[in-house]
Amino acid sequence: MNFWFRRSKPPLIEALTDEQITLLFEYAEQWAQIGLDLSPANRSEAEAGVYQSYAAAKLKPPNRLVWIDHPPQLAELGINPNESKFGRIMQQKLHEPVYQHLGRILSPHLLRQIKYDPFPFRFGFDKSLSTHLFKVSNLWYYSDRALNQAINVFNPFRMYGQDGVLHHAKFDHLCTGLSFLPQPNTMTGYLQAGRNVHRWWAFEDVAVLCERPCSLFTDETQYWFHREDGPAIEYRSGWGAYFWHGVAVPEHVILHPETISVEEIEQEMDIEVRNALIERYGESRYVQNSNFTLLDEDKWHSLYVKQGLTGESIVFLAFDHHKARRWMRLPPHMTTCAQAKHWLHEQETEMGNDFGQLRFEYLGKRRW
Repeated sequence: MNFWFRRSKPPLIEALTDEQITLLFEYAEQWAQIGLDLSPANRSEAEAGVYQSYAAAKLKPPNRLVWIDHPPQLAELGINPNESKFGRIMQQKLHEPVYQHLGRILSPHLLRQIKYDPFPFRFGFDKSLSTHLFKVSNLWYYSDRALNQAINVFNPFRMYGQDGVLHHAKFDHLCTGLSFLPQPNTMTGYLQAGRNVHRWWAFEDVAVLCERPCSLFTDETQYWFHREDGPAIEYRSGWGAYFWHGVAVPEHVILHPETISVEEIEQEMDIEVRNALIERYGESRYVQNSNFTLLDEDKWHSLYVKQGLTGESIVFLAFDHHKARRWMRLPPHMTTCAQAKHWLHEQETEMGNDFGQLRFEYLGKRRW
């Protein structure tokens, strides 16, 4: 009599060991150093990684690779804006095989944690082990706006280089540090390119790679790009991006703050840029020169009002946040600090966002 036995599947992995988590933090520090690397890009290694990425995603390799000295040069290449989503499709093709393989060996809970929360601080591990990585990741995250605006023509989905250290540290730990995936895998070339380039973009016919910056300046927290006398991010070509405590600002705000006017401040639609303008202009000078009247104040807040050109009251709430003074425009019917705080709390609750990240104002409609 013949008996057939079905081979039982090995049990799913429910949790990482302490040694595996410690290894994760080692990769975090490695990628934090890459994120701050100011040496010239290793072009041959980066190009090899790009070609491997196209092959791993089962896409036709690009006809040419183009190097640019700084991000705005991307706008000068005349690339079809309709190709802007090609990189997102390519990245999905690289990620999907990794997660599919992990889904066969990891429990759903562990897979979800690795995918969305790879640094398990809440389970008792020392957050200081990867604070450096989060600082570097934060720097590049908040610089995106300035670098993308500088591209000017369109905003294609980019493939991460040294500006995606949190993303890369997770995949490097999974694909290289642990024995969960075979070598090589679909992320091998992608990680190689990320180690050796500032950022890059994938298109159907061309891949564009950007040289690394040559200097970076931060404030004392090291969480924000900041410089008072020049560009906080500077490239070897001479182009640079200007930041005031993490906020991207026009060049004159840093180099020629004496040219800032009350009109410029009040016409600025972005609250964070306006706060930077007010700091550079001088808060007391701004209140005096813009003819504001103090309506109400408490220990932490001051409510100011003035008449706008259209006759509508312009109301601002000034408050301290992270050791800096912030100005936020509110609806014209606000008359007390308590009323203003209640209104802000309602908006915060409705949006599910914390007060520190609130980036909209009353301007007739919501605005982020």
